[in-house]
Amino acid sequence: MEAKVCSDDEEREFQEGETSLMQEIIQTPIQAEVDLTVINHSKLWMKLVFTNRRGGFTQLMEALNYLGLEPTDVSLTTSGGAVLVSLCLEGIYGQDLEVNKIRELLQDIIRNI
Repeated sequence: MEAKVCSDDEEREFQEGETSLMQEIIQTPIQAEVDLTVINHSKLWMKLVFTNRRGGFTQLMEALNYLGLEPTDVSLTTSGGAVLVSLCLEGIYGQDLEVNKIRELLQDIIRNI
């Protein structure tokens, strides 16, 4: 097998193309989305879509913990500058979960990420 060596011009073109792709991703607005579905009185399924920012997932997990919500069955996917988080939420203390209040709080959280 023979390895192909890139010239400086080819490497520069690749880097410029990569940079323009990242700028395009950054300029594309991501529609933030919060979707909650009740599983039972103390368990919810949650789907969030928001812009991929450094530390965004950590901020989300810290906020959920602060609200007394325990995430389980977590799935995280990133693509094209967007983050999709899918998980189940349970109240840490077994309390009933108020869906509308939690939805509003999550919308505020992802707006500030």
